Amino acid sequence: MHEHAIGTNLRHLVGMHDLLQREVAAYIGLSPQGMWNILNGRSEPRSRTVRDCAHAFGVSIDDLFADTGTCLRSAAANYESAPIRQLADAPALAPVREA
Repeated sequence: MHEHAIGTNLRHLVGMHDLLQREVAAYIGLSPQGMWNILNGRSEPRSRTVRDCAHAFGVSIDDLFADTGTCLRSAAANYESAPIRQLADAPALAPVREA
């Protein structure tokens, strides 16, 4: 599959876990712009980033590059145990109010 498959699949995974792109970027160790570039096919992720994304979402590296259906089936099967769930399961922080 072509290099844009990973961006498409990651976009779906971010949505599946009801997370913000910037939250996932911080979890993976990317800048928000770097994550946006990958999600939108503007840049190809480094191998370490691919590995970290696969681990975070509980899928294999092959799944990230597979067709979207295959990737999402794998992610659904591992949904509850995916390490990135800790972001979605964490209570939201209250906004900071200035005095």
